[in-house]
Amino acid sequence: MQDKVIVGSEEWCSFPALGIPTIKARVDSGAKTSALHAVNIVTFEKDSEKWVKFDINPIQNNVKAVIHCEAPLVDLSMEMQLSGLVATNTTLDRTNLSAISAALSNEIGMGGLSGKPVKEKSTQIVRYLSEQTNGTIPIIASG
Repeated sequence: MQDKVIVGSEEWCSFPALGIPTIKARVDSGAKTSALHAVNIVTFEKDSEKWVKFDINPIQNNVKAVIHCEAPLVDLSMEMQLSGLVATNTTLDRTNLSAISAALSNEIGMGGLSGKPVKEKSTQIVRYLSEQTNGTIPIIASG
């Protein structure tokens, strides 16, 4: 028992690489995963690399306290020691649909497309993430 760390149900953590000096975290000793609640998530390119920027509210229920974060997309996932990535799902982009498919999608609504319309883009994203992570974490593409 002497070498066990005793923690409360909530503890203060920091993510200095993201510019987050302190943030309250809920401790769940039975959890197999963890998450950082982010809002205003936007991906962009910087120096020919994929980046992500997002906002964090480090004080629960205080939307006025905001930390703006940005990081290379793959570096962030590796730093947070994620168990895997869900890289793609569905898309609203209808750019490469045939006229028949486009007419059908207009008939059934503007929800997310999956399957063949996203296959090429999903494959490119999974390939990129696999190369950037040296195949060290599972990458899931669904849709």
